[in-house]
Amino acid sequence: MIGVRVPERLVKQIGKLMAALGCDRSAAIRWLLEAGLDSGMALTLLRASKGKRQSDQICQVIAAGLKHRIAVSAVKRAGPRTSLDATLRAHRAAVEAAELRSSVADRIALRQASKSSAAARPATLSVSTPPNILQPPTRKPRELTAAEVKVAVDRALARAAKGTSS
Repeated sequence: MIGVRVPERLVKQIGKLMAALGCDRSAAIRWLLEAGLDSGMALTLLRASKGKRQSDQICQVIAAGLKHRIAVSAVKRAGPRTSLDATLRAHRAAVEAAELRSSVADRIALRQASKSSAAARPATLSVSTPPNILQPPTRKPRELTAAEVKVAVDRALARAAKGTSS
C-alpha cells in the first residue's frame, strides 16, 4: 500500500473520475496510474536513461525539463522548513536542464556543420562576403625607439615605487 497526500482539488477530480468509471476510489487511482505510466511523458522519462542516440538525448532534455517543472511545483507547495531545500533542488534541476539543452544543441549544430562542410562547395562564390564589423581592425604596433623604451621603464619604476611607499 502506498499512502499519498493530495490536495482537495485532486480528490474532487478523482471523485468525478470514480463516478464516470463506476468504481471505487482505489480502482480509479489505479486506473490513473496505469494511464499515466502508459502516457508519452512517462515513457519519455523512462527512455531518457539511455542517451545513446540523438532521440534519446532529446528525451533526456525533455525529462530534465519535466524534472525542473516538478521541482518548481514542489517549491510552491513546500513549507517554511523545506522551502530552502526545494528551492535548491529546483535550481539544480534548472541548471541540469540548461546544460543538457545546450550540449544537445551543440552536438546537433556540430553534426550539421560537419555535414555541410563535407558537401561539395562551389568553386567560386558569386557574392563577396562582407567583413566582420564586430571585430576591431588588426593593427601592427610600431617599433619603439630606445629612448621611448627607457621612458616607459622609468615610468613603470616610478609607479611601482609610489605604490610600495604608500
